[in-house]
Amino acid sequence: MLCKTKTSGRSGFTLVELLVTIAILGILLGLLLPNLAAVQQTAKAGAQSATLQQFGKGFIDFQTLDREGRFTTSMFDHMRDGDITRIGWVADLVNNKYAMPGKAIDPVNTMTISEKFTDASGASSSGDFNNWRWRSVLTKTAAGTVVSSGTLAKGETYFGTTQTVFADGYNAPWATTWHFGRGDNLTSGTGTNTNYFTTDVAADGDSKCPGDADGPLSVDHISGPRFVSQAAKIGLMGAARTGDSGECTLTSAMCNTMNSFADPTGRRRIVKVGDITLESFCDGPSASLDTGSLTASNTEYYQAYNAQVHENNDITPNCKQKVTKNSANPNGILAGGYANVLFADGSVRRVEDQFGFEGKGDSWIGAYRANGGITGDFVFDAEAYEEVRDEMYVGRLRSPVVSGGGSLE
Repeated sequence: MLCKTKTSGRSGFTLVELLVTIAILGILLGLLLPNLAAVQQTAKAGAQSATLQQFGKGFIDFQTLDREGRFTTSMFDHMRDGDITRIGWVADLVNNKYAMPGKAIDPVNTMTISEKFTDASGASSSGDFNNWRWRSVLTKTAAGTVVSSGTLAKGETYFGTTQTVFADGYNAPWATTWHFGRGDNLTSGTGTNTNYFTTDVAADGDSKCPGDADGPLSVDHISGPRFVSQAAKIGLMGAARTGDSGECTLTSAMCNTMNSFADPTGRRRIVKVGDITLESFCDGPSASLDTGSLTASNTEYYQAYNAQVHENNDITPNCKQKVTKNSANPNGILAGGYANVLFADGSVRRVEDQFGFEGKGDSWIGAYRANGGITGDFVFDAEAYEEVRDEMYVGRLRSPVVSGGGSLE
């Protein structure tokens, strides 16, 4: 006689149990996602800091071996400073095998190509070559008018069709300070001379070129008796902001040139139409000092001999930003984060974007655009001072030599 085994009538979850389970999972997911995003932001900021620390070690190693005690040979700027594979901070790191900036991209930034790489690739036709570095490839008429702005000194014409400039790491998705690559300005501004064939090095080239300052940051700047700050406050570099769309948004023709230059075989495309390239270095001592809110009695940055202070506008505080609204940006902008900044003592520290326009984060470190706008001149006022007061120096590195000065001069 066969026996029947009694089985349960249930074969799975009831509808109520399934709905309850889904609801619980939804609640847990809702709790985890914001934390996951925060963890990802923290991890990216940490990776950014680690990359800057690696660069800093390379600069200090370079300085100890350089006969002039410089932290770098120059800025990363093909047209103003010269061949990016031979001169500039990127070449210093790559050629000495300290680091490969072009491959050490900023994990926080969505853009990865420096605007100065467009110049080297031949994709950009804006700007003029600095005669001091490019005299051999510039020509002029009898009247001195420039008829060739160094077209033979860029792209495949200069580097050849088998070059590996991009693959070898000669790109810079990072922005440096004026102090780092230029030193102290020679005038109250950043230079205005456009006589590219003058023999006067100090006036040779356009604004922001090497002749506008006394040379890259060196031990002479930070150890002499005229040094007015401390190495731990002299910023060198940080994450680069995207450039102004009118001059840095890549067109189809620019993309074709850059992609061909980066990989003539056509197998690799480094940019696409609409990408915005990254700034290379800060403009330097061109922020207007608000003497109404800043006076010699309440700030170390006020200097009677130079009523302008350094912009650090091309270093962006892109870590942990939030949407911030103000009267100039009623729809909100990303602001209120912090910038990881590499300093001359090799340390990497946070510089918070916490003050500025209308007393809150404004997406700038220190000096910010007047009236909180995205265009116009930069102003340095009491709130900008409060933001960088104990963090990042924005004045001259050395007190200037003056007629009738003391024994140190």
